[in-house]
Amino acid sequence: MKHDKEIEFIKAFKFQVGPSLQYILIDEERGYGEGAAARHIAGYMKGALLALEELHQMDYLPQDVKPSNFAIDLDDPKKVYLNDYGIVQKIKPGETTDGLIGTKLFASRDALAKTEQFKKSDLGKKLAIFCSLCI
Repeated sequence: MKHDKEIEFIKAFKFQVGPSLQYILIDEERGYGEGAAARHIAGYMKGALLALEELHQMDYLPQDVKPSNFAIDLDDPKKVYLNDYGIVQKIKPGETTDGLIGTKLFASRDALAKTEQFKKSDLGKKLAIFCSLCI
């Protein structure tokens, strides 16, 4: 049986997903492109962190967190969804995983060191993404 949040995610992607976070931040026509305002980037990062938090609450650890794997809600641009679950691992509370899977540029420090990865390892990934968006 699927968890209620899992069903919410499925519904969200079928009906509400807009462009990826990466696309919005480089799309000059929307006025975000190069030199995107820090407030926009911060808002999207907050939304991305909330999306990761929901996934963590269901005991899933995404292995390929990067800007192109997040999408903006069509009706509410403040909502951000993780939209690529191709490399997501179910972990039990307190359990860890190790090794590098996914895109090296956005991998967590723990993944690069091939040491145990925890849910908090995703924060390192988010910092790498934030830095890449500000360049």
